[in-house]
Amino acid sequence: VWKSLVYNLPHKVAKFLMNSVIDTLNTNANLCRWGKKISDKCKHCDNKETLHHVLNSCQTALQGGRFTWRHDNLLHYLIDLIHRGIKDTEAQIFGDLDNTIFTKKGISTIPHECTQTNLHPDICVLWKSLRKMLIFELSVPFELNIDKMHDYKSQKYTPLQTDLEENGYDVTLICLEIGSRGFVSQGNEARLKQLISLIDRPDTFKKVRNSLSKLATISSFVIYSAKNEPSWDVKAPLQIPRDTLLP
Repeated sequence: VWKSLVYNLPHKVAKFLMNSVIDTLNTNANLCRWGKKISDKCKHCDNKETLHHVLNSCQTALQGGRFTWRHDNLLHYLIDLIHRGIKDTEAQIFGDLDNTIFTKKGISTIPHECTQTNLHPDICVLWKSLRKMLIFELSVPFELNIDKMHDYKSQKYTPLQTDLEENGYDVTLICLEIGSRGFVSQGNEARLKQLISLIDRPDTFKKVRNSLSKLATISSFVIYSAKNEPSWDVKAPLQIPRDTLLP
């Protein structure tokens, strides 16, 4: 996926991606190791500034909304994909995301009549008459933590799935992890194919996979480029026109 992405990315983004893979970006940890800087500390939190730190683990960046912005860029795409794919007019889509007619961030995406919960999975699709439900949760971890994140999210939402099944619903739970630099593991390819099959395949698997990879990569490039900025002012979601996405 990375190899195919390089030829469809802006030059600066492709350069960022390739240097990130071989860990030759100008993080403070690398600059200190190369004798170019005295301190390897992060400007925001005073922890060691590695690539992993900048893209996924800086708590100040997390609280400032940088990582949430990247996550929501992919979630915007997935909600649009699901909305286009579901032809059943009785199906209801709930998303943990503002700025769309069927989503509201911070409010549980599980309808109260189904079960009472404080959990907010990213997307819930309810086929009320069929008593059928899709629960979908997205994560954008650093590549080394993909399996760890999947286990964590699966354990978090499995009790909710059990509660709903005890209430008579046929529930499919999908926890998907897209690497913060666009990597999609084999396990996540299988989960992505499962999602696409459930929503009547509005786009091909290859197009969806590559589009998510591209969104994650460009979002991380923006986050990295702004790593020394004192505040995060990016509000609008990153959207790639459909006619420019990979086939």
